[in-house]
Amino acid sequence: MGKILAVVLAVIFTILALSLIVGKRNQHGGIQFIPSPVAPNDVAPMPLVPPLANDPIVRQATPIAQRDEKYSWYLSATVGIRTGNGMGSGTIIYYDPITSEAYVTSCGHLWKGSKGSAALKQRPEYCTVEVFYNQTKLDIKKQYRGTILFRNFVWGEDVSLIKFTTDWVPAIFSIAPLTYEVHTGTTYHSLGCDYDSEVAHYGVEITRYEQGMLVTQYNSPRPGRSGGGLLTSEGYCIASCSASDDARGRGTGYGYFTPLRGIHTVYTRNGYNWLLKQPLHRLDQILIRDYTNPGKKPERDLLPFSHRRGILIR
Repeated sequence: MGKILAVVLAVIFTILALSLIVGKRNQHGGIQFIPSPVAPNDVAPMPLVPPLANDPIVRQATPIAQRDEKYSWYLSATVGIRTGNGMGSGTIIYYDPITSEAYVTSCGHLWKGSKGSAALKQRPEYCTVEVFYNQTKLDIKKQYRGTILFRNFVWGEDVSLIKFTTDWVPAIFSIAPLTYEVHTGTTYHSLGCDYDSEVAHYGVEITRYEQGMLVTQYNSPRPGRSGGGLLTSEGYCIASCSASDDARGRGTGYGYFTPLRGIHTVYTRNGYNWLLKQPLHRLDQILIRDYTNPGKKPERDLLPFSHRRGILIR
């Protein structure tokens, strides 16, 4: 009887010890990743960040998914990423016209643990890339086999890179240089597949830079948007979706995005810094001719958002 009691007490103390660990900072100075308790089986759990004490955030309504034609440029560069750990999102950042390969940036927490480019060359890993738009909306989404080039599951450097062979010329949002000015109080374009839905656009506002991450409010991410890009109207990708502080996954809290600093660090470490030097792909640089009116210059596909400049953050 005494031995049984000792075993029971040992189990209880172990559970208590583990509960004290959850939510503490990890070795990289961030917050320990905690899987969402409500994510469906087919959606990758989104890491949670414990809400800050006395934070004056005003909880918003359910995020508004926008799929109007005026968002088609952003939607066309965004894909779904399906892994053994669930579903996330990604942004096409480069296209090789010779090999017809498209390169997609996403987050690292769609997989368990990290793996660099050298290890993945030795033992390749694959995922499924889901496409909903190829300049225009597809009647049925198309799936392609993606090759994982590296994946990094670290707070502030939650990044992965995937390539796949396309059968069309995709829209591209190049990764912005480190010198690109990102401002608080500014609305940017968050893209992704919330809860394994069709890709959608969400307007979010950057509030601050905290714990190595960009923090946003309004239309905050829900599970499935993980890895989706934070895009600018010029054609840059300036961050990727990483986490939320909303434990219920309703998108009513703050969103946390891996910033350019983390993206550049991981890409350079894995030998893909050449992708950080790509030119801006603006729609008004694409040669388009309207045969019914050859002299007409097409309008740029921009959102009518006002960009209020605030505190400069890098």
